[in-house]
Amino acid sequence: MKKKTFSLKYKILLLLTLIPSLALSIYVFLAMSIFSKDKIAYIYDSSGNLSQALSQQLRVLIAGVINNNKSVFQNFVNSRSFSGVSSGHFESENGVDAILVYDVDETAKKISFVSMIARDKSEYDVFRPKLDNQVQYEAQHIQGNQRILYSLDQNDKIFFLEKTTPTAPGQKAIYFVVVIKAEEFYDTFSSSSAQQLFLINQFGQVVLGSAQVSERDITKVYDIKFLKNKANRFQQGVEETVDKNKKEMIISFADVGFGESYVLAAVKKDLALSALDQLLKKSVIFFVLLVAIIAVVSLFASGSVTNALTQLFEATQKVSQGQFDIQVQVKTSDEIGVLAENFNLMAKEVSRLLEQTAENARMQNELQTAKTVQETLFPEANAMIEKIAISGFYEPASECGGDWWHYCKINNRVFFWIGDATGHGAPSALITSAAKSAAAIIELLDVGPSAAMEYLNRCIYEVSRGRLMMTFFIACYDPITKKLTYANASHESPYLIKHKSGPVKKKDLIPLNDVNNPRLGQGRSTKYDETTVDFDSGDFIFFYTDGVPDVRSASEVAWGEREFLKAIVETQGDHPSVEVFIERFVNKMQTYRSGSTLVDDVTFFGIKNLNG
Repeated sequence: MKKKTFSLKYKILLLLTLIPSLALSIYVFLAMSIFSKDKIAYIYDSSGNLSQALSQQLRVLIAGVINNNKSVFQNFVNSRSFSGVSSGHFESENGVDAILVYDVDETAKKISFVSMIARDKSEYDVFRPKLDNQVQYEAQHIQGNQRILYSLDQNDKIFFLEKTTPTAPGQKAIYFVVVIKAEEFYDTFSSSSAQQLFLINQFGQVVLGSAQVSERDITKVYDIKFLKNKANRFQQGVEETVDKNKKEMIISFADVGFGESYVLAAVKKDLALSALDQLLKKSVIFFVLLVAIIAVVSLFASGSVTNALTQLFEATQKVSQGQFDIQVQVKTSDEIGVLAENFNLMAKEVSRLLEQTAENARMQNELQTAKTVQETLFPEANAMIEKIAISGFYEPASECGGDWWHYCKINNRVFFWIGDATGHGAPSALITSAAKSAAAIIELLDVGPSAAMEYLNRCIYEVSRGRLMMTFFIACYDPITKKLTYANASHESPYLIKHKSGPVKKKDLIPLNDVNNPRLGQGRSTKYDETTVDFDSGDFIFFYTDGVPDVRSASEVAWGEREFLKAIVETQGDHPSVEVFIERFVNKMQTYRSGSTLVDDVTFFGIKNLNG
């Protein structure tokens, strides 16, 4: 089933519109965020300035009333009545609507009305019971010369208590209740606007307030934090809070400077930020129009690119079906045109590479077959012949190797063979195959190592005609005489370790190098010498090829002859079995190698005489 694909044209179109859209979205978000912060900062400033300005005006009004009526208060204290002078002064003072006087027994916390001067006494006869109750309440709670603002039912008038301290023992305190006409402030505080204004006293009671709020306890309308801090209230500030409906509010406050009264200015946060909604709507409209324009422009821009790419796409489909005689007709001189030219060259090259790949696959198959065949040339890694324990290891550097080792029993003697052809790979593998074939014939003959080496040399020479040669070492053990006879064709000398008590040292390594002759295949009629050495019970011999000391570390440093011999000594130190020795030696070699590639084939084996 054909896989559904999303057209490249539309992918480019999506990319060209998505990136500007994302950039614009981020810009709008950042702009709205900055505007919101600036707007809130502006509201903080303007609201704070408004509450501070109104508190200053109220402070001036109340301070003026107190200063202008000091003489009235003093005359009443002296004469216990409002004299004609006081009445005349009161009539000329436009800011005061009435002054009521109460005697206060601070010990008994009782009050009594004394006198009153008012512009309309009948009006205050109606309000006196309420004022009496309020003054009675304050007589029980007022401290020192504390001044407190209150409001009457008529919101355009406010009153405050002015207390005179007794000057003689037993004298009662006098409370002057001063009623101030505050029409202008009433209009300002009660008028509907974006901000709700309140004049509150220290207990949170509304003295003047917005007509939108009927509650007279401001703490039931807003959660105002600064009022809760009675011990350390700020003179002015701005805070964010919520109203009783959990709506976010911004509240500014300023101390009037009289009786711990404050002017509050409250504004709903969402109302203050309503301009953001308009800005957002306009931004969205602009955003949509701009994206539409970008989409149209991108549609035309992507068309010229995708048309050429469509041709390349169709051509690649034909190539995937095995048709390589394709020529893409793109005449542009840009990158797409260069891509089309390269595609045409690629189609021709792919055809050539397919043929080459088929040939390489055939050769690889033949190499694998050769490797499989070569693996049959090697004996079992572990064996026991005539109480001679044998264990070996082999790893080629490529698919086919040039090393070979072998053991066999001819009559009563045990033969050991190890050789290393020049180089490694398929040519060397052919030489080792010839050596194995020759060895199979020699095993039928009752000859010694030197004669066997001469037969091998004749075989290798006939196969390679001197172009490929092979180092070789042949040894045979006679269990009757306990002698080991060997011949060497320029191969690495094996090491004999005689049985002894105590650990093995480097001086205990005895190289079997008493005879040495040219390599196999170097000359057709080369003669090879042989010699004999004692191989007693417990003795151990280690055979190897030159690829072992040449093993490289991960940093391409060769193991070297010194470390190689050190490994033999350490591994044979406690005289282990030959299988354990080979296992230990392999571990040491692989640890040093650390997974690096072999530069040559690695072959070694050990034999140990277990004849008692």
